[in-house]
Amino acid sequence: MEASHVGDTLRSFCCRLLGFSIERAAAVEHAFRTLELVMAHRASLVILGEFDLVPIAQALAAANGGTLCVRCQRLPRDFKALVTQLRGTDEVRLTVVGDGRYDTHPFLVRPAPIRIPSLKARTKELPRIIDEYGADAVAELRVRQMGPREARFTEADRAWVIDNTPRTLQEIAKATRRLVALRMSEDLPRAAEILGMAPVSLERWIGRRTLPPVLR
Repeated sequence: MEASHVGDTLRSFCCRLLGFSIERAAAVEHAFRTLELVMAHRASLVILGEFDLVPIAQALAAANGGTLCVRCQRLPRDFKALVTQLRGTDEVRLTVVGDGRYDTHPFLVRPAPIRIPSLKARTKELPRIIDEYGADAVAELRVRQMGPREARFTEADRAWVIDNTPRTLQEIAKATRRLVALRMSEDLPRAAEILGMAPVSLERWIGRRTLPPVLR
């Protein structure tokens, strides 16, 4: 994949996480620069927010040599020993997640931490965010194409996600993947197979919700 395409994809993902508006352009640019340093093994990745950030860290910090992800409020007991090892290698990237209180910590001035805003403040952007995750789910699951039906994400699905999904990025990503898999499949076991999860787990997820009419 060409470097320019990778850069465009990464910047687009930063916009999804941080905001599409002109007002958020500086935050997106800071995040993009930070990620460039992280990918070059010249900085650790620090992600701040008010919810579980590990799934986002996993999406951002994939590395050939691996990534160590730690929560700054709950460091592993052997972290002091890990520090020595990490300083002696460029093979493992360090990712740290924490809450917003660390946003202006003097150790985190440069490169800037990536501060993920709450979706409660991005209500107008929510349909676009959901559509992008839906497109990701279609692209991912279409490659497998284990179901007899076309992989797709509909307007009804988007409306359902808005009304029925907790407003966090990881919950939106989970819901869109599961809806696409259900649309691809003739039954629940096949959808679970596509998703790589146990049928009983998918059944429990469905049982707590009223799905769009075509999926009932």
